Amino acid sequence: NILEKLERNPEQKVITMWCIATESDSNRHSYEAAIADMEKKYPDTKLNWEAIENETYKQKIKAAVSGNNMPDIFFTWSCAFLGDFVKDDKVYCLDDAYKGFADKLPEKMCKNTTYNGKKYGVPLTMNIVGLFANLDILKEVGYDDVPETYEKLIECCDKLVAAGKIRSVAPVRRHGALLSTLSPSSRRAAALRRSTTSS
Repeated sequence: NILEKLERNPEQKVITMWCIATESDSNRHSYEAAIADMEKKYPDTKLNWEAIENETYKQKIKAAVSGNNMPDIFFTWSCAFLGDFVKDDKVYCLDDAYKGFADKLPEKMCKNTTYNGKKYGVPLTMNIVGLFANLDILKEVGYDDVPETYEKLIECCDKLVAAGKIRSVAPVRRHGALLSTLSPSSRRAAALRRSTTSS
């Protein structure tokens, strides 16, 4: 907990942060601007930050978490990657801090960093993906509307291929292969999120 650390060492107001915003990262400027704002608002506090290449970072943060040698603030991927840290009680719940920013950070953006009803991360970006469908072709294979789940989308694509309406669903299948590779961890994170919505 950063506040506890600063209270223990009032003279040494240094916060450490790790991220993947290397020189070539498109989010680098956002980090630099936020750090400059923080240091201007809190001149007695110094932020030491380290930007590490993506694949190297994954190993470094996992080793730091398992060795209890973590930075105060760190970048993480949501869902299963963060979910494992939550499950092992290695990260701090941000609910109290979130209250002061709820009007700037919509609840929907925090969905993938919320586990058992508690927030454990602040999203830096949010991706929006559009899906366009030809409903006339979908009706020919028994669909009156666009499939609403990933499983139903795959089923629909298989029917479209079988009916000769489309040639291939290679991009979806590649994505599906990736999802199945990640499925054990993804299911754990999904289960944590489901318990949030049911409570």
